[in-house]
Order: sequence, then structure tokens, then C-alpha cells
Amino acid sequence: MNPLYFFLGVISTIVIGNSIIILADSESKLIYSNWILIINSLIAAGLSAMILFKDKDSNEADKTNIFLTLGLVFWLIANMIWAYYEVVLDIVSPVPSLADLFLLSAYGFLIYRLINIYRNLRHIINKKILFLLISGTGLFLIYILNLTLELSELSNFRGLMLFIVTIAYPTLNSILTVLAMMILLKIKNEKTSFYSLDL
Repeated sequence: MNPLYFFLGVISTIVIGNSIIILADSESKLIYSNWILIINSLIAAGLSAMILFKDKDSNEADKTNIFLTLGLVFWLIANMIWAYYEVVLDIVSPVPSLADLFLLSAYGFLIYRLINIYRNLRHIINKKILFLLISGTGLFLIYILNLTLELSELSNFRGLMLFIVTIAYPTLNSILTVLAMMILLKIKNEKTSFYSLDL
């Protein structure tokens, strides 16, 4: 499949999905957003599982692909649990909930997979760029931590758990983002070196 068509398909799907949510009336927004989230996570988990089973007997298959699939399956389960609370029970999901457990576990699998990809790439990333990435992410997390501390009630167990879960999501998202950007920069460097050698 042509990568250009793939990315155009992904972008089109995002635009269509978001348009459905934005244009829906206020009572339907919650239902549509939950369904679109479930469908997106189902497609992601399904594609990952399909690739995993397709390459299982291949000598070149990356055995850590199972972590990507597990992460996406856990992400799907978390979205389904949230949808059950919000759409079926018509209540806000408690914190922490079973959905949080699955989603936080999904982050572990996804982070491990990205670390593995990063290690397998040969090029070394520029230390200045790495410093900027980590510094920017660190400042963002300090801001979120400060904002969350101001709004949190830490004197009881529920308030403490709410604070931990609230901080966990941006922290884990930031780790994933930094790893993904480092991988993209390494891939870019490898392609640049390949082209310069080719010339």
C-alpha cells in the first residue's frame, strides 16, 4: 500500500470522525464521541493483530510487535469500559476505575515497544535536540503538576488517587511523544545518511 494513500486515509478518517462529533447536537455528542473512539481503537487493535499474525512465522518478524498489539487491545478495552459508564450507566467514570487500570497498563506496553524501536535504530540523535525535547516536555509536566496540585484535594484517599491518575496520563503521554519524536528524528537521520552515501 502506498504510504501517501495510507496517511490520506488516516487524515480523512480523523476529519470525518471529528466532524460528526462537532456537528452533532449536544445530547448526541457523548454517544458519538464514545462510538468513534471505540471504532478507532478497534481498527487500530485489529490492524496490529492482523500484522502480528501475518508475520508470526517470518524470520524477520519483530517479536516485540506483540507489545504493540497488547497495548492497543488494552486501549480498546479501556474505551469500552468508559463508554459503558458514560453511555449505558449515564454516569461519570469513577477514578480510579477498571478503565484507568487497562489504559495505564496499555501505556506500559506501548512505551516498551517504542523503546525497543529506538534501540534498534543505528543513528545517534543530536544531544541539543534531545535536550530541547526533554526540557520542553519537562516544563509542560511542571505546569500540569502545578495546575493539578492547585485543584486537588489530597487530604483523603479518593483525592490522592484522583491526583495520581490525573498526573499519570500527561506524564505517560509525554514519554510516548518524546520517544516517538526521537524515533522520527533517528529515521530522518538514517535516510539522510543513506541518500548521501548513495550520491
